[in-house]
Amino acid sequence: MAYKTNSLFHFTRDIDTIISILEHGFIPFYNKEQIDDLFGFEEELFDSELIDELGSSTFPMVCFCDIPLTSIKEHKTKYGGIAIGMKQSWGLHNGLTPLWYYSSEMPIYTEMRLLVAKVTDSREYQMSKEVLDGDSLYLQTNALNYLRLMKTYSKPMIIRKDDKVTRYYLENEWRFVPNKNVFEDTTGKSLFIWEEQMNLFNKDIRDDLKSAFKLKLDIKDIEYIIVDNKSDIEILIKKIRDWSKERKYKEESIDLLLTKIISLSHISADF
Repeated sequence: MAYKTNSLFHFTRDIDTIISILEHGFIPFYNKEQIDDLFGFEEELFDSELIDELGSSTFPMVCFCDIPLTSIKEHKTKYGGIAIGMKQSWGLHNGLTPLWYYSSEMPIYTEMRLLVAKVTDSREYQMSKEVLDGDSLYLQTNALNYLRLMKTYSKPMIIRKDDKVTRYYLENEWRFVPNKNVFEDTTGKSLFIWEEQMNLFNKDIRDDLKSAFKLKLDIKDIEYIIVDNKSDIEILIKKIRDWSKERKYKEESIDLLLTKIISLSHISADF
């Protein structure tokens, strides 16, 4: 049995979200990630004055996975039963990156924690001096850039909470995160924010996210559009037919798009 597929799936619970993606592309909104143990809890970062550099674990992203079709039925209980599957080549072209799944038993986990601690100690020492040492500042900057990049593409293998075990590594997640400097220059917001700010910030900069950071797609890049039930199929087909009347797409593109639609019941029966 295959444990991966050549498609990258983005799941949602709402057919309107799929329609929006087809019209506008994928938009990276702020989300909370469970990675505090590796890079330092928010309180630790705040105390060490690294909160603006490494920030919290809430940042903008678009998430995908390359799980096989046989696993989609289980995946829907957590992320929804509606999905759009893109070609992997499209994902690579747009900078999507597979996540690094870690556990505290891995040697690299210890090294990453040590690197955070060393950067913290170095930053505190430099801040205590009147003049910053150029070489030290250069090393700090590069270390922080590396840590920030790792933070946005990391996830624990397993999380245990209230006697429940979540095995994240089975999700085969890929992710798109905007470039920090470009994002902050464009939106005027920090890439890393507090979780409490998430809903407000997503609303405030929605237009900026749509115009500057959306992942564009072409119908030829789509492998599947997975819907949960018959009513969703009818809604989607009607919308696609409306696009044909509005001349948003050529007729042959509309016909191609309609062939991509598949239901969960069909997947359950055939895969």
